[in-house]
Amino acid sequence: MQFVREGGYQERRFWSEEGFRAHQGRPNPYPELESFGDPRQPRVKVSWYEAEAYAAWRGGKLPTEAQWEWAARGPDSRRYPWGREFVDGAANTDRLNLRCTRPVGSYPSGRSWCGAEDMAGNASEWMADGYDPYAYRTAAQFDPFTPPNGLLRVIRGGAWGGITGGSAGDVRCARRAALPAAARNNCRGIRVIHPAF
Repeated sequence: MQFVREGGYQERRFWSEEGFRAHQGRPNPYPELESFGDPRQPRVKVSWYEAEAYAAWRGGKLPTEAQWEWAARGPDSRRYPWGREFVDGAANTDRLNLRCTRPVGSYPSGRSWCGAEDMAGNASEWMADGYDPYAYRTAAQFDPFTPPNGLLRVIRGGAWGGITGGSAGDVRCARRAALPAAARNNCRGIRVIHPAF
C-alpha cells in the first residue's frame, strides 16, 4: 500500500488526535491478505482511524452518510444503486460465494446513477459520521452529519460477506450499521471523496 511505503502511515499530520492515540506505536496497518492483493481491489482490514488518515493523505476525506447515500440512491431514491429490485450478479455479495473482494469495476451493471462503483457489495465502507441510532429522526434536513463521538462509527454499502454482507437486505442503499472505530475486518474498506464535495 502506497500510504505505508511512502511513509504516510507514520506521519502525525494525517491522523486525528483520537486516531493517533489509538494507533500510536503501531508501525504498520494490518498486512494485506493474499487473496485480496490485486491493486485494483479495495483495501480492507483497516480501522476507521486508518481510513480517516488515508483519506487525509490522499487530500480528501471520508464521505458523510448523506454524501454516500446521495451517490448511491440519487434523486429517484433507489433501493439499490442500480435500481429498485435486487439483481444477482450486480454486486459482490456472499450469495456469489467468492469469499473475497473483487477489483473495482467488476460489476458494471451495479453502478449507481452517477457512475459510482461498488456502492453495494464488495467492501462496506467507513463513513465520516459517528453512529447515532436515531440520527435520522433529529438530523438537519439538508446535508446532515453526526460528529464522531464515542467508540462507534457508521459503515455503509454491504460487503462480500460478514456482518454487513450477503442478503439482498444487507446491500440496500438505506442499510447502515455501527462498528467500533478501531475494528478491522476483511469486509471493510475505504472510499475517499474530494474535499470540494
